[in-house]
Amino acid sequence: MTLRPRGAAPRRPGLALALLLALALAAGGCRPYYRDAERLPPPLDDTAKLRPAEERLRAGQPDAAILLLRRLVQREPATSAASRQARVLLVKLYGEQGLVAPALAFLDPPTFDAALAIPALATALGPLAEARRKAQIGDTEQALSLYAGWIADYGTPDSPLLQGWVDELLASLQGTTGRYVTLALAAEEAGRPGQAVRYWELASRYLPRAAWAVHADRVTRLCRQLPDPAGRSPFAVEQAASAAAFLARGEPGAALRGLRRALAAAPCWAEPHASAALILGSLGQYAEAATLLARHLALSRDPSPPAGYPSLIAEWSALAAPDAPAERWRAAHTRWLAARRSAESYRSTGKLLLGWALGLGVAAGGLALLADDGLTAITAGELATGAEIRQTHERSHRYRGVALGLGGAAGLAALVGLPLLVLPGDADRLLLAPALVPDGFGLQLAGALP
Repeated sequence: MTLRPRGAAPRRPGLALALLLALALAAGGCRPYYRDAERLPPPLDDTAKLRPAEERLRAGQPDAAILLLRRLVQREPATSAASRQARVLLVKLYGEQGLVAPALAFLDPPTFDAALAIPALATALGPLAEARRKAQIGDTEQALSLYAGWIADYGTPDSPLLQGWVDELLASLQGTTGRYVTLALAAEEAGRPGQAVRYWELASRYLPRAAWAVHADRVTRLCRQLPDPAGRSPFAVEQAASAAAFLARGEPGAALRGLRRALAAAPCWAEPHASAALILGSLGQYAEAATLLARHLALSRDPSPPAGYPSLIAEWSALAAPDAPAERWRAAHTRWLAARRSAESYRSTGKLLLGWALGLGVAAGGLALLADDGLTAITAGELATGAEIRQTHERSHRYRGVALGLGGAAGLAALVGLPLLVLPGDADRLLLAPALVPDGFGLQLAGALP
């Protein structure tokens, strides 16, 4: 510090104070670096859009890759290259996991020949393809034999697309398979409900879905009269238990296969319907999941079924409507954008407050130094008259008071600004929240299995 000679005029700190205040205003009044145009990522080309999913695949995280690919399909136009490539990858990944129904949901084009061109799907559908070929050339007996072997191995169709292909085959064979309905009705009239149910179970495998729906209520009433629907088929019980074990090990494809077989062997048994519905619903197969869960409620004799099932059926039915997943994604994405803009606004405000805190802190420090300078001059005896000492003393105390006020304001600004920078971090993670992915991918459903 430079001290003035005795008798010299006291120093005027106005210029220094003005410079300090200008620095405070410059530091605190700068606009934050965020701009509306910078809040959203720049547009990506088709290759870049697939890159996050490909990185998950290289890291050995197929489930995470599937989530990203499904989200990409939902938000991109169906005709875009990115959407088409994502669909190809989804069919491949689902097929490798044995999840035929989800794979067929993304098949492009959705034709039987296109499915047979996928190795994993060709393995599951090969016998059905041969049965269709035999039916086309009029070899009904061989077609029925191949179909019987296929449905015994695959189980009840769990995809609307697959059910449509099966219905095409069964419609061409209905002159032969329709006899099961005649036999079932005759057994009912003869008072043999157990035998009638057995024929109805066969009819459920060999009738197109539309033809089966005509008799569904009648069959449901008979099924509810059975004392032990599960006990009629030890094979169904074995397959349901196997499905529970597979699901506990995180193998939903194998679990679904066991449940499909259980449903084909014991269509009157309520529990496998609910278990298969929950897995299919978690995989985004809403139409089939809603149908199976409604069937479970119709067959169940539980006086107090889970209260959430009716609302779940309603939700799945709404999501099964055309474009419902995409519309839900877009609505969720809009909410995320609003949350992100809100978070950016918080950060901008936090940076502004921290800028003010810095400026006010600098100004407070400068004033404190000026006050200390004056008091030091008095203590060192550098002032000539009592009036100078009094004026310098008063001025130093004023500076100190203002410095304390500025310091308090700086601390308050920092106290408010820092949380605004940290807390909005949760909003950024909303993009990966399950609420934004309509299909979800929760497979921890082992407790729901019989």
